[in-house]
Amino acid sequence: MIVPGAAPVYRRVRIQGLECHEVALPDGDRVRVAEHGGHVLSWKSAGRERLYLSPSAVLDGRAAVRGGIPVCWPQFSDRGPLPRHGWLRVSPWCFQGASLETETAALRFTVDPAAVRPSGVAWSADCEVTLLVSLAPGALTLQLTVHNRGPQPLLFTGALHTYLALDDAEFATVSGWSGEPSGWDAVRGHVCETVPRLGLRGEIDRILPAAAQALRVDDGSQSMLIEQDGWSDTVVWNPGAEKCAGLPDMPAGDERRMACVEAAQVFQPVELAPGAEWTGRQRLHVVRPH
Repeated sequence: MIVPGAAPVYRRVRIQGLECHEVALPDGDRVRVAEHGGHVLSWKSAGRERLYLSPSAVLDGRAAVRGGIPVCWPQFSDRGPLPRHGWLRVSPWCFQGASLETETAALRFTVDPAAVRPSGVAWSADCEVTLLVSLAPGALTLQLTVHNRGPQPLLFTGALHTYLALDDAEFATVSGWSGEPSGWDAVRGHVCETVPRLGLRGEIDRILPAAAQALRVDDGSQSMLIEQDGWSDTVVWNPGAEKCAGLPDMPAGDERRMACVEAAQVFQPVELAPGAEWTGRQRLHVVRPH
């Protein structure tokens, strides 16, 4: 029940070994973000968890968390000389505060990549990365902003590695591409057609061009719209049964409970001029049943 005039509520919580920040709306929607990695661990909307978090995820602050929304930056995967998916997903972020409006709320975090750079990693760029996690009824928006404070251009790739909770990936699809060019199928190692509707069953690892319109994920019992801007690519990933069984932080069979649809910058790095800012967003919106 929504109380007229009620405001969102903020609280600090601890989830196993992780310091987290949470905001809840008057309608019951809630998001929870860990300082470790600036990692969104949970988003509940209409009484349902919308993100997949592995029950075997490591939550001690010493490793990447399997599930939720990891921030992969300043490199996507192993496509470059830096650590796989960069190091911000395993680094401490600074909580800068919560914004609580009548029916919306936001959490803001920042990190200096040079200050948390792992030993042995060559990185001299002077920049600040800000993550704004905004919650509205039925919607979650992540906004990643990079400010180049140094005298040289800054090049980077990255992704918001969003794990969606599904009833059963065997029956789920993501659709919405229309006329976009071909993509890359990393499972088969060759160029692939960008089809209007892509099934999410089995092993999938595709890097596709960002769609001109919102993507739609359906799994039979729920639907979600996904929009992105600032990112040139969308990654669709599911480890499949064989690879899932080999992951130490994910139970065998859980590949059917999730799929990743990620706003990403993969093939063409962002080149950010000195003093400039870049922003990339991803918005998840639950489609309410009629």
